[in-house]
Amino acid sequence: MRLKVKQQSKAIRNRVSDTYQDVDHSVGTNLVWVHPVKTGMNHALAPFIANIAVYLGTLIGALLLYGTYAKFVPIVGRFKSFAFLETAAILLSIIGSLFTSWSITGFMGLGGSQFANLWLNHGLEIFGSLNFNLILVLLLGQIGTALNIFLTMIQVVSGAGMIPLVTLNSFFKGAHYISPMFYSIQADFNIMFGGSQAGMYLGQLVLLALGILIVNIVIVTFRKHQPILDFHQLS
Repeated sequence: MRLKVKQQSKAIRNRVSDTYQDVDHSVGTNLVWVHPVKTGMNHALAPFIANIAVYLGTLIGALLLYGTYAKFVPIVGRFKSFAFLETAAILLSIIGSLFTSWSITGFMGLGGSQFANLWLNHGLEIFGSLNFNLILVLLLGQIGTALNIFLTMIQVVSGAGMIPLVTLNSFFKGAHYISPMFYSIQADFNIMFGGSQAGMYLGQLVLLALGILIVNIVIVTFRKHQPILDFHQLS
């Protein structure tokens, strides 16, 4: 009797083993590595705060650069004046991003390699943002700054510095593709807290900046007269 029971038990175990032998290969795992952020909103929102501060600076900077550009057009021509404008934008990008990156590195206790990456990221952001804000100003004159403020508000959301991109509606998801702030914010997250996608976002920011520059060159080519307000007449 005992022998029969043992044989039946063995037969059952063999059938169970045959039935479930592939179970261990039927479940896949997807490990998602999370890079921790230090406690405090000052750390969690650091990429967003830094980039919106820089972007607001470029909003005013584009207006000032345009005023100088428009005054020099009758003297040296619009193409040479535009070349001077872009030279000034490059110098502002280098110097402004140097100060910004130094401040971020000091306040957050980051290392030298992170400082270099932040310098590159914010230099690209400043150059791209200056040219982005110049699009409407070159088209409409100084009044274009009013519309740029509206575009800035859109980028505050689509930049995904406070709210993840996947939770945004289709409008803001679409807007992030042409937002210099989005790529810079995401690169900052990777640089400050760790991640392997900083290079990808920096590459996309380079392409966006070049695309915006080409748009401005086209505008300068066809926009022969630069509208400029005389603020003394408005007072």
